[in-house]
Amino acid sequence: MIVVVSCGAAKRAGRHRACDLYTGQYFRAAYRWATSVTSPSNVYILSAKYGIVNAYDMIDSYDLTLGDPGSVSPNRVREQADQRGIASVSPVMVVGGTRYVIMAQTVWPTARAPFGKGGGLLARAGIGYQIQDRKSTRLNSSHSSVSRMPSSA
Repeated sequence: MIVVVSCGAAKRAGRHRACDLYTGQYFRAAYRWATSVTSPSNVYILSAKYGIVNAYDMIDSYDLTLGDPGSVSPNRVREQADQRGIASVSPVMVVGGTRYVIMAQTVWPTARAPFGKGGGLLARAGIGYQIQDRKSTRLNSSHSSVSRMPSSA
């Protein structure tokens, strides 16, 4: 299993490991949840600038949102997943807003978004809805049972 976490707008200045660059509350909670359900080496971040990065990749701070001019394209994300050998991994969980979940779907059509409307297959719910939905319930997939993010994030 891998978990893909969307990047965040709040960042430290300079160059950092990807898991340390993003400082927003949502990203921090999502990353903590991801590392609670799989090894940190199986956690990837979908960066609006860099695409798929491992949590420990060193990257520079930037100011882009997915969909902005200059942001990563779906084709580039597919290429990166192939290069990293993760394009055919299953299961895949995606934690992020609608655009990030849709982008992840271009690589992993059966990915699950565990938070949001119904918590089902690629639940396309915005960050606000996901934050409201972080209750202590379970998502059952055919491969595993995954706990929801704690509401005290």
